[in-house]
Amino acid sequence: MKIVRVNSFLMSLKSLAKELGVSIATVSYALNHKGNISAELRARILEAAKAQGYELSSVAQALRGKRLKILGLMISSVYDEMGQRFFTGADRAAQEAGYSTILSVNSPQVGSALEAEIATVRRFQSLQISGVLYVPSANSEPSRVERALEEAGLRFSLLYRRTSSDPFPAVVVDHAEGFRLAFDHLQSLGHERIGFGYPQSYRGPEVDIARKVFAKKCRGRIWKDWSAPVDGPEFTQLLRQKPTALVASSDDAAQSIADRLEEAGLRIPQDISLVGFRDSQVARQMRPRLTTIHVPVEEMGYAAAKRLLAQIEGSPAATDSATPPVLQMKPHLVVRESTAPPAGKKR
Repeated sequence: MKIVRVNSFLMSLKSLAKELGVSIATVSYALNHKGNISAELRARILEAAKAQGYELSSVAQALRGKRLKILGLMISSVYDEMGQRFFTGADRAAQEAGYSTILSVNSPQVGSALEAEIATVRRFQSLQISGVLYVPSANSEPSRVERALEEAGLRFSLLYRRTSSDPFPAVVVDHAEGFRLAFDHLQSLGHERIGFGYPQSYRGPEVDIARKVFAKKCRGRIWKDWSAPVDGPEFTQLLRQKPTALVASSDDAAQSIADRLEEAGLRIPQDISLVGFRDSQVARQMRPRLTTIHVPVEEMGYAAAKRLLAQIEGSPAATDSATPPVLQMKPHLVVRESTAPPAGKKR
């Protein structure tokens, strides 16, 4: 992968000027084919620039105020493996088109997730990059970040999640289909008392999507009695409903649920079956290994970058009415050891 180093070309301009014994302005004029410079001196500067590994077109574009052939990826974390795979897919598409990629992990050390994301937008704007793939944080306010991207004049595409009111291009996972697969799997095993767990600070659209799926799959049950933040006191109330299975909003949430169940003296899957979402490394490392919904993360990063590049390059396909602005990619169920028929029932 190619990671762009911020302002490295300006440092190279200084080193070139020092090596050749000329001013930075003279080097700039030569690279831009401007100014009253002799052909011999211009040739010497260009030759020295190539010897130092300059990408002359990028330098010239930046000096002229044009956008560089770089895509940025904004994401809140890479610890759950998802960010790394998004970046791998996006970088592959970028390289195919002659672009580079730059990654910003918006994990705030001080302040809020929103402040970290807005700061990234400002950095990307100052770098004059061509476009941004934005994975909205589940604990942020994506509409404000989207406005900031628009005001910065940055083309962008949402990745992984979006709210139903978002008018912007997006490549997302079909969360509704994923939760349907989770509930269908548990019901096929004989489970009727199915609950849902999620992090307390969660503000993403997935919980609302899960609520709608629950209403269709678990008719007659009240959502607020069968769902709870796993890291809050409400989860104890959920366990008092005696669910035989739980669906989690993510694999990380499933790990937290497993910890709470262990504290309560409940075993997986003998007492409670558990299903996650994403199929991250966490799912494969849990014991028992986690049944989960696989998200095609790398393929999503690749598709989002391809669609964004088509917009940037003015491809007719990007404005074709037959090409939907939102691409929903299908997840699939991965069955492992964390799910089984409820106690006393056989398949």
